[in-house]
Amino acid sequence: MSNLQELIDADNENIAKSRKILTGFDPELSSSLDTAAAMFKTFSRCMKGALDDSADLADLHECAKELGVEPDALTTLIRSTAQGDPFLERARTVSGRLIARQARVIVFLLMQRQYMWAATDLLRGRLTPVVGYERLQAESVALLFLMRDDPTIGRDWLRITTPDKGMAFYRTHRKSITKLTESMGLGGGI
Repeated sequence: MSNLQELIDADNENIAKSRKILTGFDPELSSSLDTAAAMFKTFSRCMKGALDDSADLADLHECAKELGVEPDALTTLIRSTAQGDPFLERARTVSGRLIARQARVIVFLLMQRQYMWAATDLLRGRLTPVVGYERLQAESVALLFLMRDDPTIGRDWLRITTPDKGMAFYRTHRKSITKLTESMGLGGGI
């Protein structure tokens, strides 16, 4: 038997024992992990309707028409420094909403992954990573709120392409993230 297989077998044995221990604390405790995982799946299905971009895309098409540009050229115009035209400003606002919505979807999916990894590590008896995932989930919740309230944060988050840019983003928003996590009772010493 390979070393990897031995580790896999040990994990399977730990999971069975962990579920038994959790059930000993409360008969519903072990199954509540599965319930929470199912809730993430349900929330993902619910998001599909809430994430309909058709109204915003129609709004962008209308802005392009009013500005007399092709829809593809509107993106360039939105990113330009041109100012003053109300249709251009509306297009920037709508574009920001679309981008922020995409960012929030990705953050939600990250939260789902963080939960799944935390739950499976908990069952395998690996408690230290669980604490790390707890912090990531709390910060992700805060990011969702920040992106909802200020779509430019979602855009900036999606533009992170290097560790340095990631650190700069975090330094910029760290106080807001900490304040939100603490106000929601998710601080836990983060």
